[in-house]
Amino acid sequence: ATDGKAGDGTASAKDVFVKRIFRVADQQEVADMLGNKIRDEQNALHLCQAKVQQRKLAMRVTDAEFQFDRRKLTFYFTASRRVDFRELVRDLFKHFKTRIWMCQLDG
Repeated sequence: ATDGKAGDGTASAKDVFVKRIFRVADQQEVADMLGNKIRDEQNALHLCQAKVQQRKLAMRVTDAEFQFDRRKLTFYFTASRRVDFRELVRDLFKHFKTRIWMCQLDG
């Protein structure tokens, strides 16, 4: 396409944003980042469990997982029947300001 927009679904040269790498992270930085991520996931899990109890939802939240870039937070839960957790997701979004995913586990 001559207007800079690819018509076949592929990105044009204008749409590609390459981030510059300044240096490789050392072992301590990686350990600190992973430690912070684990701590934040545990805090998110406890907050979600408290909100589930507060709303008296028939579900059990078992785990929370942040994407490495913190753009998505996934909560894993079990429930014996369908649960309407739309208000819970709104509350969690207000607190974390990131995309919230709820993933039901078998069981």
